[in-house]
Amino acid sequence: MRTTIAWWLRWQMYWRMAVMTAYEIVAIGPTLAAREVALRAAQAGLRTAWVTQRSDAKLPASEFYRQAAARAVQIAGPAMGLGEAIAPTSNWQARAELARLAAERGVAAAVLAAAGVDVVVGSGLIEREARSHPVVRAGDRVLPTRRVVLATGTQARVPAIQGLENVEYRSPATIWSRESSIADLPSTVAVAGGDTAGAELAQQLARWGKTVLLLLPDGRAVAGMDAEADAWLQAQLEADGVRVMTQGAIACVRAAEAGGVKLQVGDRGLTAGVLVMAAGVEPRLAGLGLEGLGVKYRPRGLQVDARLRTSQHDILACGADGASGSDRRTRLEARVIAGNLRALPWQQLTASGLPWAIATDPPLATVGLSEAEARQAYGNATFACCSEYASDRLPVAAWMRDEATGFCKLVARPNGRVVGAQVFGALAEEIVGAIALAMKRGVDLYALAAWLPPEDGLAAVVPPTARLGRGRSRGWQRWLDRRLL
Repeated sequence: MRTTIAWWLRWQMYWRMAVMTAYEIVAIGPTLAAREVALRAAQAGLRTAWVTQRSDAKLPASEFYRQAAARAVQIAGPAMGLGEAIAPTSNWQARAELARLAAERGVAAAVLAAAGVDVVVGSGLIEREARSHPVVRAGDRVLPTRRVVLATGTQARVPAIQGLENVEYRSPATIWSRESSIADLPSTVAVAGGDTAGAELAQQLARWGKTVLLLLPDGRAVAGMDAEADAWLQAQLEADGVRVMTQGAIACVRAAEAGGVKLQVGDRGLTAGVLVMAAGVEPRLAGLGLEGLGVKYRPRGLQVDARLRTSQHDILACGADGASGSDRRTRLEARVIAGNLRALPWQQLTASGLPWAIATDPPLATVGLSEAEARQAYGNATFACCSEYASDRLPVAAWMRDEATGFCKLVARPNGRVVGAQVFGALAEEIVGAIALAMKRGVDLYALAAWLPPEDGLAAVVPPTARLGRGRSRGWQRWLDRRLL
């Protein structure tokens, strides 16, 4: 009885404090995630405000241009020889604009205002008095609220390099913009990689006739990627004419006398027409006042839990960690936050089950843990099954489509539970999407080995790969292997 009364009093106090606030949700940022959270909150009947720098702000176009450029390269196919340029598809920029307008149509400022969202123009400074809800200051408005959702977008992460502040460099966001043109770039481009955007950009520029130097400070084309999958990706980039250099990080950079930049990488000196920094992204958090609120940080962003709450639980964040595949993951985070606004906050983000892909040709897709991460989490008994497309397990559809380059890798625990997968090849995104659903439903190697996908589909490579796990487990699990695989 005493516990029931305590919970009732706590709920009454929480409800009265909610009534005292002007808004229940304030979303900050011009991104699609901020607009979706604001729209869904208003549709759920919550008092909502959306804070943005400009009420007519358009969605950032760089992501749409990047995807359209990758699609144009995939349609054109690889060059027949090194140095042979592929003419960019003439309407790929128009397609990017159409995709951006289609995404913006349902979440434009006028649509949000019609749904009951209060559109406020300003930067969004968050303050808090002792033991009270946060207050957002935007322009001349003061917005008391119960919860704040941060979805301010990302910016290019710039590593500390000597002399970098004295030279002009670009980022993937400035390369893929309405004002940029491939023809305006110099013939030699140096890409400081380590992120998905760097690998994609290097292949696209190489196939469009540019000489590309891909500089990888830690030897990985994509940081955190499975070692075998990353080796396949680097081999494909080199086949497309990209000079992959793993000698170390850039020590210093300076402007060249004849134009361009000079780089010192290890004990080698390099010269390029332009330098592109593609070392990853980080969230835009400047000017929000988070330091004075006691919000905890991680090396690349904010510290959030599975429900996207920061160390201050009434401040939530989308895209706070600057992870790879951030655009798709940020959209998913926005849906998780919106799902927890009205009902009990049970929805959680499981990053290990979120598939993401690199838009190269062929694409590389992954879900869950890599082999090294699985061994660190579950011990050395964890094993991996890998099958190359060029083996006798290659689907017939790959030969018919002339897409016989690739591999499929499944990472499993000793009991057969699949904890990760990497696929490199045509339609890798679709195959990994099916594996991600199987992982979410608890399907193990035994069930994947018995799966009967269409024989004319590329997903037919998954069951033979799962059968390679026969004999890899121990004890009674090996007895099951002999009968089930």
